[in-house]
Amino acid sequence: MSKHRAEQALADYLDRLLAPMPLPLASPAASLLPHAEPVAEPVILPAARQRLQQLLDQVSEKPVAVVAAPIAAPVAAPVVAPIAAQVAAPITKTVTAPVSKPAVEAVSSQPEPIPHPVSAVASAVAEAATAIYTNQQYRTDLPASFPTLVFRVDELRLAMPLHLLGGIQRRDKPLTPLVGRADWFLGLLPHEPENINVVDTGRYLLGDKYRPELVDGYRYVIRIGDSPWGLACTDLCATRSLSQDDVSWYDSNPRRPWLAGIIKEDRCALINTRALVDAFEQLGRHAA
Repeated sequence: MSKHRAEQALADYLDRLLAPMPLPLASPAASLLPHAEPVAEPVILPAARQRLQQLLDQVSEKPVAVVAAPIAAPVAAPVVAPIAAQVAAPITKTVTAPVSKPAVEAVSSQPEPIPHPVSAVASAVAEAATAIYTNQQYRTDLPASFPTLVFRVDELRLAMPLHLLGGIQRRDKPLTPLVGRADWFLGLLPHEPENINVVDTGRYLLGDKYRPELVDGYRYVIRIGDSPWGLACTDLCATRSLSQDDVSWYDSNPRRPWLAGIIKEDRCALINTRALVDAFEQLGRHAA
């Protein structure tokens, strides 16, 4: 099989995992890849193993109090209608009796137009919408080679650069639910100095292939950098060192801004961590 066909097969495999279609009764891996050979687990490098162990050692054994409001309240949206109404209202000039003053040379220049506040707000919103952290920027910011953690969410294998991990927590503490959050928000995990907002990763990524019983199988929470967000996962598979050439990079996709590309050898998805956190920040404070 040529290199191009092999890379295309990996891309098709991931697309089938993430495509919105009913979940088959049989095992997802068996139905999607009936003739695929089992994938060998990546070799754990000594340096990466030590880093992973350091992350696991950060798990606190003592209970930590949950902060009631870990996420700042959203800033109220600007009220555009009243301002627009004020601008749209006609300006009435008051005519007063002339007052005797020294003669002043008349100014013939026309008054400058007043910018419409609705247009200004629309421009700001459009500019913010286009300010997306792209996969090209992500690839540029990554070093030429970097160790990654490979983990599993149901049958989907994901990878995250180790230097972008903020820590790994065992899910051995009850989560604190919050009212009015999206359906993929599991709750708050007690942690110092800041509680972690735990995401139901399977529900967020898998769409219609998500199985509700997957929640009971989450064993770990992987914190993304120094953000307050963590990904619930089924298992930690291994760590391995990658070069950028080991990845089939994807162009940024508005439907999956988190998907940076596919690691060719392991058949798993490389996460664009910053794009994922940006999506959580934009959507996580709203009800589903």
